[in-house]
Amino acid sequence: MRFLLASFAALTAAATSGSANAAWNVAHPLARMDYIYRQGDWTAIDTWSTPTFYFFRNGKPVGKLSGWAPGGEGERALRGELEKLGLH
Repeated sequence: MRFLLASFAALTAAATSGSANAAWNVAHPLARMDYIYRQGDWTAIDTWSTPTFYFFRNGKPVGKLSGWAPGGEGERALRGELEKLGLH
């Protein structure tokens, strides 16, 4: 499973502290995070608004969650997507 960080905030953080992403990937080899360099290389991504979570398995999109509902609904929705993928 691979998570992609495409927001400006994530890219800014990468420029100042790329080691945080590397540390995450070492600690969570089954849930790696990568930064997107060229949007055009990711044709499976149909929106670049944040937050949007895309889940890939073996290079193929297997799930998507857009937006973050208030009152704990966003977290429940994310956990639901992870459960569908066997990650929770």
